[in-house]
Order: sequence, then structure tokens, then C-alpha cells
Amino acid sequence: MTAPNSPAPTSWPRVRLGAADLPCPPDWEQVEQPHRSQEMVVLRHPFLAAEAFHPTIVVRSEPTSASLPALGAQGIAGVIGGLPGARLLAHDRGEVGGLPARGQVYAYDAGTVTIVAERWLLLAGTHGVEITAQCTVEQVEDIEPLFHAVLDHTVITELQSGAAAMPEPLAEPPRDGFLAARSGLDAESLDRVSGAQPYRPVGPVLSDDTFRFAIHHAGRERIGKMDLLAAPRAGAELVAAGLMEPDGELREGFRLMVLPLSLARQSIRIEGVHLQASTQFDAWLGGGGVTVASRASHAQWVQGDETTAIPDGFVCVDVIREESLPLAMAAWAGVGPAWTVMSTIDRIPMDLFERRLEQGRGVPPPDGADEPMLRMWEQPWFAWRVIMPGLERELSWLNAGSAGQYHIGQGHDGSMRLLAEPSGSVWTTLVRETGILAHVR
Repeated sequence: MTAPNSPAPTSWPRVRLGAADLPCPPDWEQVEQPHRSQEMVVLRHPFLAAEAFHPTIVVRSEPTSASLPALGAQGIAGVIGGLPGARLLAHDRGEVGGLPARGQVYAYDAGTVTIVAERWLLLAGTHGVEITAQCTVEQVEDIEPLFHAVLDHTVITELQSGAAAMPEPLAEPPRDGFLAARSGLDAESLDRVSGAQPYRPVGPVLSDDTFRFAIHHAGRERIGKMDLLAAPRAGAELVAAGLMEPDGELREGFRLMVLPLSLARQSIRIEGVHLQASTQFDAWLGGGGVTVASRASHAQWVQGDETTAIPDGFVCVDVIREESLPLAMAAWAGVGPAWTVMSTIDRIPMDLFERRLEQGRGVPPPDGADEPMLRMWEQPWFAWRVIMPGLERELSWLNAGSAGQYHIGQGHDGSMRLLAEPSGSVWTTLVRETGILAHVR
């Protein structure tokens, strides 16, 4: 994950904290931190309505005894274990101020908005530096290039602290054996991160017939006795889920569940394949919300997560905000941190791809496969295709576990193209495409 080169903000005022000296975007304000002014600076976008979320850039610099892999692992743990409902979407290598760094992207729901954070961690001598930008999903398009301009022109000074100022060392995390053996890189292992943040739908689980029954009765205040007599199982499920009274009166939860469906102006579908089984994620956008009907996720099928398992023939129905949709899609498909390594092979015969997808790791890899290809071949595969009828567009990826995401598609010669794509790039695509879809009428 590397920030693009940006025009030098030579006229911007600069802010210094510890080892970091960075430009402050024009007209942004520095928020006073009375009790933490020596270790944290907060820059905030001021020109928004009082009730709106103000994008921020937060800088921290303080002594540390940690290695860079330990800082990275601590950042991962802080997101997954310390921020309820957050999903770590990307964790990659990069540079800030000419020094090696770890870049992370994570997102979480915060009341009425969904927040996206991009954070960079690095070592400057004996100081740990953290630079984080936060904004809403809808603000990403404007804030991301601004933040990258700040990063491109940040100056880092390596500082040395006396022994008395040094904290206790952090525990060293397990290392990634593949990167060490192939490139001699000292990097923390990311193998367990995806399994630590499975997709967690919270809505009622309904049979397919009951969900269709509910859609058919959208917009009503109650369901008549004759309809209930004709579909007793559907009625029983709706009552058990707290969506309907026994006499057929529909509760508020039912109305909220079907409102985006009844007003739907756009829809989106993800089709997933693992071995010989297929699954699905459907979403309808309307009335300012999204109704999501999800079947078994990547976590359930590939990682064996049974906490919120959805049986065959059933869907879990959730209602979320429009800007929460890319986060739900990424979680369902298992988008998360992985060390992406490009292969010299970017296409394989289509029949070989299909056999590997359906039959698993027992299928031999292609002739001449290099180390990145062999690594990807040994991982569990979950192919997922995003279908957007309103945009007449489809996008497909292969989730290859620890080897990360691969953008896939049929080549002109009928082969299957496989291009390793960092998970942060996949996330950016989901945000962009769902944002376009939400504005199509």
C-alpha cells in the first residue's frame, strides 16, 4: 500500500511532533489536547455542519522498544480486539518519510456513520510514529488524496531516547515464513487475522419461502388469516423472529426490513463459490437504507465459523445504511490483510482453474508455477463475483487465504487471468462502485 506522489504542498503550514514534521492541509485547525500535547496532535477539517463528522488527521510520536513487526501486530490487535465492530481491511508494507512503515485500513460503524481509517506506523530511531486519517465512507474520495499529500511530504527525524524513557518491549509476533524465505523480509504473520474477524450478521434467519412471503406482503400493516393459513410455516417463522404478532399484525421490525425492498432503486449481488458449493449475498438499496439477505459467508465455509452459521435454504436478513454496504460486502467475502506477492504467471487454462476451484488442493498446479503461484495454489479458494445490474458491470476476485485476493477474469484466449491485488485496493473498488451505485436513480 503506497501513497501516490502528490504535488508538493509548499504553501501549507507545518506541524511538528516528536519525530514527525508534516504539512497541515489549508484551513484545517489544530485541536488542543491539554493533557496529551507532548504525544499527540489532532488536525481537523472545520468547514462542516455541526452535526457532521469532521475528518481528522491524528499524529502520535513517543518512545518505544518495539520492532516494526511488533508495532504492526500491536496495531492489528488494537483494531480487532479494541474497537468493537471494526474490520481490518488491509495491512501492507510501505514507506513514510523514507522509512519502512506499515499501512493499515480499517472501518467501523459509529452511530449514524461508517468511519474509515487509514493509519501508518513506523519506527524513527527509538520513537514509534503513528499517523492516522479518519473520515466517513462518503468522504473518502476527498480525504484520501489529501492525506496522501500529507504523507508524501512528511519529514521523519530518527530520535534516540535515553534508557530511562524507554517502555517495556512489546511481545514479538510470529513472523511470515514465506516472505522471510523468499525475500529475507522480516514481517509479522497475518495468517490468523481473517479468522479473528468473521462476518457477523445480526438479523433474523428466515427460510427462503418465508423471505419471499415477507417480500410479497411488503407495504401492508397486517397479513390476513387466509394468507397465514396458506403459509403456516412462514407465519410461524415471522412470529418467532419478532416480526409479526400471532394475529398477523406486522411489527416495526418487519416494516423496516422490507422498506428498502419496496422502494428499491438499485440492487447488488455477490455470488460465491467454494469447492462444488455456491452461496450468495443480495442487497437492495432504497429509502436511504439497504436490505441485505446473506447466505453462508467465506468465514462459514472456508474457516468453519459456526457462530452465526446460516443453514442451506435460509437467509439472514439485515437492514443497514447505504454507506455500510461496502463494509458488509468485504466482511462477507473475507477481504482482509494478507501479504500480496505477484507471480510471474498471470493466466492459467480455464479448465485447470475450474477443476482447482471445484476439487480443491489435490489438483496439480500449472507447469512452471513459481513460488507465489504455488503458495496461492495451496490456500483454500473462495471465488466471488460482484454483479451490479444498475451499472451493467461485474467484478470478480479469488480469495486465496494467506495469499490474498486475486482479480480474475477470462482472457481473450479463453484462459483465466489471475492478478494479485492488495486487499486495500479491493476495498477501494468496493467503496467506489457502491458509491456510484447509490447515486444511480
